[in-house]
Amino acid sequence: MYVFDVVDRDGNLLKPTEIQAHLNYILTDLTPAPAFPIGILTSENRDVWAERRDKLVNCGNTDNLRLADSAVCCLCLDDASMKKGDDMLHSLLLANGCNRWLDKSFSLHVSKSGEAGICMEHSWGDGMTMTDILEKIYKDSTEQPQVHPGFVAAAVDSASAVHQLQFNLDSVLKNGIKKANDNFDLHVSQLSIDFMIFGKGGKETMKKNNLSPDSMAQLAFQMGFLRMRGQTVPTSEPCSMTRFKHGRLELIPSATTYTKQCSNAFVCQQDQHSVQQLKAMLYQCSSSTDYNPVTFAISQFTEFTDALGRGWQPTAVEPYAAL
Repeated sequence: MYVFDVVDRDGNLLKPTEIQAHLNYILTDLTPAPAFPIGILTSENRDVWAERRDKLVNCGNTDNLRLADSAVCCLCLDDASMKKGDDMLHSLLLANGCNRWLDKSFSLHVSKSGEAGICMEHSWGDGMTMTDILEKIYKDSTEQPQVHPGFVAAAVDSASAVHQLQFNLDSVLKNGIKKANDNFDLHVSQLSIDFMIFGKGGKETMKKNNLSPDSMAQLAFQMGFLRMRGQTVPTSEPCSMTRFKHGRLELIPSATTYTKQCSNAFVCQQDQHSVQQLKAMLYQCSSSTDYNPVTFAISQFTEFTDALGRGWQPTAVEPYAAL
C-alpha cells in the first residue's frame, strides 16, 4: 500500500504530470507483494474486522490506518488484464480481495489493460451521488484529458513523495489474514455474475411510452426474484434529504400491490392476460399518478420538499400544510 499527497501545503492540486510521475514510480517499484496483505481484512464480517483493526492499532499501526482513512480515495492498480464480459465484472467488483480497501468511501479500480470501475462503501451516502461523480470523471477525462499515454511525466522526486506503508503484524493478525482469505474465496465461489445486452430499447423508449425507467428496472428486479425464489419481497428506493440540515438518505418502500400483481402476471400467469392488460399493469407500476395513489403521494411529497428547499414557508390555509 502506497500513499502520496495530491495537494501541496497551500491546498493546491498537484499538476497531473506530477501525479503521473508518482504513479509511474509505484508501478515500477520492484518490491514484492506482501505475504500478508491487510486489505483482505476489510472484507471480513464487520465485528471480526473491528477486532482485527483494534489489534492493528495495538501493534503500532495507528498512523498507517489514519493515512488510509483520511485519503481522498483509494486507487487500486491491478496487475491482471481483463477479458470482456463477466470476467471484467468479476475483476472490477472483487478481484482476489487483497488489492482492495473496502472501508474507503470509494475506490477506483484500474486493470493492467486499462479497464476501470468504482467500488463504493454505501454508509456515507446515496449511490446516485457516486454515479454523478463517476459521470463527471468520465466526461472530464474523455473531453478534457489532463494526461495521455504520450505525455512525459514531470521531473519530480517521487522517491521522497511516495511512501510505502509497512504494517506490524503479530501471529494473531497473520492468522486472521489467512482466515479472511479463505472466507473471501468461499463467498466468491458462491457468487455467480452474468450479464446480457438488451438492444431492443432502453430509457428513451420507455420515456416515449410514458413509462418510468426506474420503475421498470425495479419491476425487473422483482420479477427476477420471483422467478428464482417464488415470491415477491419488499424493496426500497432512496429519498435524498441532504438539502436539509443533518439530512442524509431516507428510504421509501416502493413495492406495491401493483408490483406484485404485475410480477405474477408476467412470471406465474403467462398467456392468461392480453397485451393490453399487461401494458396497463406496467403503467400501474410506473410513476404515472393516474394509476398509482402511492406514487401520487410521493410526487406530492417531492413537490413539498422542493418548495421548502426554495425557501417556501407553509401556512395553515395552503394545501401542502396538510401533508
